[in-house]
Amino acid sequence: MAWVGRELGGFTNEALAKQLQQEPAVLSRGLGKLAEELASKPELRRIVETLCNSLRKGRRIKRLIRFA
Repeated sequence: MAWVGRELGGFTNEALAKQLQQEPAVLSRGLGKLAEELASKPELRRIVETLCNSLRKGRRIKRLIRFA
């Protein structure tokens, strides 16, 4: 969640740590480990890219058709 907030939302590590009630150093360490995993595992990177693309596009509007 923190990685998506940083990458898509443009939040700083300090702001994210405050919102998530975590120490900034702990959050930074976790984000660093995730960055290493993303660099070494193409399938994980593909999943995260799909998630980010979906969030960038937003939700589709559901159209309801009501019959009287």
